Amino acid sequence: MIVVGFAVPKKDHGYELIEKLEAGVQDMLQIFEDRKRDVVAPKQK
Repeated sequence: MIVVGFAVPKKDHGYELIEKLEAGVQDMLQIFEDRKRDVVAPKQK
């Protein structure tokens, strides 16, 4: 894993940042999927 070589106090901070990054990526993917559906829906009507 990315934080294996970090000092113990830095590992906790690293894990927090990775969790925030993961949440941000999930939010971005959800926005992307929602926009993709919005573009497709009017064409199908």
